Amino acid sequence: MPSRRLELISRAIRRLPARWSLKRQLSALTQVERTYFVVLMPASLHIAELAMKKIERECRVVLVSNGLSDEENEWIRENLPDYPLLISQVPLHHHQVLNTLLRVWRLDFGIMDYDCFVMDGSLIHQMSSPEENQLAAATFMFRNDSLGIVTPETFLIYFQINNMKRIMRKYKVDSRLYRWDKINDQAKAALAEMGVNESNMFEPHKDYIDTLKLIFLLGVRDGLHFEFVARHQDGRGDPASVYHIGSVAKPHVTSDTYSYRGSYFWRQALEHSGDETLRAVAISRFDPGTSLDLEREYSEFHDALGDDYFAFTNELFS
Repeated sequence: MPSRRLELISRAIRRLPARWSLKRQLSALTQVERTYFVVLMPASLHIAELAMKKIERECRVVLVSNGLSDEENEWIRENLPDYPLLISQVPLHHHQVLNTLLRVWRLDFGIMDYDCFVMDGSLIHQMSSPEENQLAAATFMFRNDSLGIVTPETFLIYFQINNMKRIMRKYKVDSRLYRWDKINDQAKAALAEMGVNESNMFEPHKDYIDTLKLIFLLGVRDGLHFEFVARHQDGRGDPASVYHIGSVAKPHVTSDTYSYRGSYFWRQALEHSGDETLRAVAISRFDPGTSLDLEREYSEFHDALGDDYFAFTNELFS
């Protein structure tokens, strides 16, 4: 057996206790309407803290610590005591966290990226009552004009849980990213009816079906709909309503404009953070240098950030 496959199997086995623990913690949590889960990554709290302040009055926020250090988890307990905290000591794949939420939680719920900033709280209220024929409510969307299909992006989304579970059961799929050869025949046949196949993927710039998108597409095939309380298609949004940064989990990567945007913001937020613990954790993990260093090295990427980015960050950090 190739060593790469052995390593993948070993990693999966190491994650099993963490997945069981997360399921137990989630099962013990009191379920209430309008709950949004935010999955945190290591060295992210200086960003997440800013995003939480924008929605804490609008909904119940549950934090999922996905591989954070003991020091970071203790910081959450001391500084964000009003937020329920679920902890996975081992970093889980994003779809493993989502699958646990979708299978265990019985009420409709939402997820929000920790670098998504809700500036208009009314959006949360508009999203949080999906109708019986809907799969989810969202603020960001992807449109494939040639197929005539629109599905949500997942930066800020609220699920109609009964319909999500029904599609997952019917087609035997879950929230994971799917390569075409890993999709079962029943789901492939349903996708073919919509014009989606291996040579005509839903997102033409990707050679896979991204996280949650297979459930969404099969839901559309079965006549379910999405409610878009905003209709942002650029992955960024509007600084006055909801704004998404993106690519902040890898602040050491600056290979294109998108990754530069996340890396630059990660540094900006760190420089504006007054918390020495969070600064020390982040610097020890990535040794990032300054935002000015990055700007000087990648001036062409910096110039492409756009007026909306600077309008948003100037307001956020003022």
